[in-house]
Amino acid sequence: MKELGLLHGLMLKSNLIVTIIIILATGITAWLMGWLNEKEAGGSILPGWLLHGILNFVSAVFTMFSFY
Repeated sequence: MKELGLLHGLMLKSNLIVTIIIILATGITAWLMGWLNEKEAGGSILPGWLLHGILNFVSAVFTMFSFY
């Protein structure tokens, strides 16, 4: 899953610090979703899928209204 963090960092690259933060945040989130799917949801992808959708929605709202 660490490769997903790297991929997001390369797609959304900005300055070095922001890119590193994106890579770490995405990698940690992916690891947590994998843990949630395997340990807490009995292998179901539904919780990770829902969390990913919620995070995408929140990100879109922040982008639309320039909250960052």
